Amino acid sequence: MVWSKEIDASAVWIKVVGMLQQNWAIIHETRESVTEILFFDDASRIFDKVICRDTTTAINDLKRNRFSEQLTG
Repeated sequence: MVWSKEIDASAVWIKVVGMLQQNWAIIHETRESVTEILFFDDASRIFDKVICRDTTTAINDLKRNRFSEQLTG
C-alpha cells in the first residue's frame, strides 16, 4: 500500500511485538468522515488499514490489542 500524503495525527499508538520490533498505528479521519486505523512499520511504510465505525471504536480496538497511546507535539 502506498500513501503519498502527510497525515496530521495528535497521537501515535505503539505495540512492542518483539525484541527491537514494534507496530505503530494512527487513527485517521478521511474527508468522507471515515475513521480508519493505519498501521505502519519503522520505515514509515503503511502495511495495513482497518476501517472503524468511529474514533471511540478505533481507540477501544487499539487498546484491546495492547497498543499504547503516545501523544505527539
